[in-house]
Amino acid sequence: MKKFLSILLSIAVLLCCAVPFCADTVYRCGDWTLGVVSGAEDYSFSIRSYDGEDAVVTAPADYGGYPIIRIDGYAFATNTKVQEVILSDTITSIGAGAFSQCGNLTRIVIPDTVTQIADDAFQNCDQVVIYAPTDSDAITYAIEHNIAYVVIGALTYVLGDADGNGDIECVDATIIQRYIAQIEITYTKTELMRGDVDGSGDLEIFDVTCIQCYLANMKTQFPIGTRIE
Repeated sequence: MKKFLSILLSIAVLLCCAVPFCADTVYRCGDWTLGVVSGAEDYSFSIRSYDGEDAVVTAPADYGGYPIIRIDGYAFATNTKVQEVILSDTITSIGAGAFSQCGNLTRIVIPDTVTQIADDAFQNCDQVVIYAPTDSDAITYAIEHNIAYVVIGALTYVLGDADGNGDIECVDATIIQRYIAQIEITYTKTELMRGDVDGSGDLEIFDVTCIQCYLANMKTQFPIGTRIE
C-alpha cells in the first residue's frame, strides 16, 4: 500500500512539473498581464495588457524563464499614458489593434524578430513613429501603412542633419530651435544629437547658428555636411 501511494505521489509531482502553467489562467508580471500562448511547442507567454503609470515602458522578455513572444490584440488599446514602448527581441508578432487609439504613443521600438504585425495594430495612432532595424519586417510594415519610421542601428550620420534625411536644410535648424524652446516635436533628443555640430553633448543656439552659416555658404569651424562614422 505504501509503495502504491509512493508511486501515485511521484506521478502527481511529475504532472505538476510537466504542466506549470494553465492556458486559461492570467498571470501578473509587475504592471503587465500575461497569458499562456496555446499551441506552442514549449511554454511561452503573450502580453495581454499593461496597466502601469509609466510613460516609457520596456516589455518584459520572459516570465518564469519562459519567453514572452507576442503582443496580444488590443493589449495597449486606448492607453493614454504610454508614450514610448520598447519591445524585447523575444517578441515575434503584434496582434490586431494592439496599439489602437493610443493618442500620446509617439515611439515604438520593434526588433527584427517581429515578423507579423496586424494591419490595424496602430489604428488611430497618428503620432507614432516606428523604430526598427534596416530591412526588417517592421520597416516594410511602416512603409506599406504610411507610418513614420526611423531606421536604427545605422553606423553613420551626416553632421548637422538633425532630422536624419541625409541633407542639411533649414528644417534641421528649425527642429533644434523647437527643441530648445520646448515645443513638441516628433524626434527624440538622441536623434537630434546629429545636430550637435560643436560636439558639446547638448543642443544649443550655437548649433543652430552654425547650421545657418553653413546653409548661407559661410565658413564654420566644424565639418557640417560630412558623414560621421
